[in-house]
Amino acid sequence: MKRFLLAIAIVSSLSACSLIPSQVPPKQDPGRVDRDRAERARAEQKRIEQKRADQERIERERAEQERLERERLERERNERERIERERVEQERQAAEKRLIEKKIEDARDRLHQ
Repeated sequence: MKRFLLAIAIVSSLSACSLIPSQVPPKQDPGRVDRDRAERARAEQKRIEQKRADQERIERERAEQERLERERLERERNERERIERERVEQERQAAEKRLIEKKIEDARDRLHQ
């Protein structure tokens, strides 16, 4: 037990004095610093490119949705106009038929007088 406590006391005092090599911070390698900086720059560039690609995709999707909406509205407008033309034509034909029937009725009345 004394040996264990003695070992702990020695390690603690060496740690406090930073004499244990594992506790010494590693020296900064200038090449490593440059590589880390370059890696961070590449990661940032990739993030920027991804963000731009996402924005372009969103813009294309929005433009496609707007185009589809315009086409739908155009089809609906054309359908309403077609229905209106058919209604007007049916009314014209009905009026023409009534006029012909009226002329026939008037002609019959004149014959019977």
